[in-house]
Amino acid sequence: MRSAILLVLAGLMSGRLAAQANTRWEYGTLTLISIGTVVPVWSAGDTTAVLEWPREKDVIGADTKPRTIPQASSQIRVLNALGEQGWELVTQESSGRSTATYTFKRRKP
Repeated sequence: MRSAILLVLAGLMSGRLAAQANTRWEYGTLTLISIGTVVPVWSAGDTTAVLEWPREKDVIGADTKPRTIPQASSQIRVLNALGEQGWELVTQESSGRSTATYTFKRRKP
């Protein structure tokens, strides 16, 4: 009985390892370039795009008073959008104060 359970577990583990070995990844980078304002550049596959990213944006709150959302909030919205598309952050590197590069990956279909 015990050896049968071990054989079943070994079979399940080998299947899981085989599935992990066959996983293919797609990589992308988000580079933030600071030139007075922050310019985000997204690169993945054969595509590179400069994203539109407002420095500040006026919005109306629940009490109908105008609000200003700081730039950091725009960065969070972009990161959340990438997460919703399946991208996971792998690394972050900075080159002084002018450039930061975030590397992402997601499973290929």
